[in-house]
Amino acid sequence: MNNYWIDYFHNRIEELWMFIAVLSGVTILVFLLLVVITFLQIRSEKVKILQIKAALAQDLERLQRLVSRVDSLESNQRNLSDKLDRTRGF
Repeated sequence: MNNYWIDYFHNRIEELWMFIAVLSGVTILVFLLLVVITFLQIRSEKVKILQIKAALAQDLERLQRLVSRVDSLESNQRNLSDKLDRTRGF
């Protein structure tokens, strides 16, 4: 009878260690999966940031061309005003 209980508890302890080992393995796999998912999300965000940066660079280039065009138009307006003033002066 004494051997029965020793074997019984020995088997239960082995099952408990097996359960702990499986649970540890699953925990490690879940942790690794979360690390991979986080890495992929960070990479996706980096791609979005680079796309936004490229769009902003294009917008900045367009704005610089518009400012240049406005400066050119203002210069032309001043030249025309000067010519008009000179013709009125004669």
